[in-house]
Amino acid sequence: MLPKNLRLKKSVQITETFKKGESIKGSSLICKFTPNNLNSDLLAVSISKKLKLNAPSRNRIKRQITHAYKEVFLNQLANPENKNDYSKKNNIFIILHSIPFKKPRYQVFREDLIKLLSKLKNV
Repeated sequence: MLPKNLRLKKSVQITETFKKGESIKGSSLICKFTPNNLNSDLLAVSISKKLKLNAPSRNRIKRQITHAYKEVFLNQLANPENKNDYSKKNNIFIILHSIPFKKPRYQVFREDLIKLLSKLKNV
């Protein structure tokens, strides 16, 4: 689980990011983002009920996406040579738009997040 200071919690921020944010689409994830004035990125994850998943499945996938984000993004920030790459801080809203059928799903989410965050770095 992400620490509270790294979560996008307020519904106003989430709806603003969803409606006004720029989009980057990956193979199974969509990343919407808006800049913020804080010293860290804020993250929210959503999974549509239209994917016909029950609540425990949706929650498990949210945990997998959040863990992949922590592993990829926060570990990259720990490296001194990558600190300048992520100077802009954003509100990030990740949406699962299709279920990957490859097993394990976690690796698919991780690879997709690496691609999305590298695109986000270049925007």
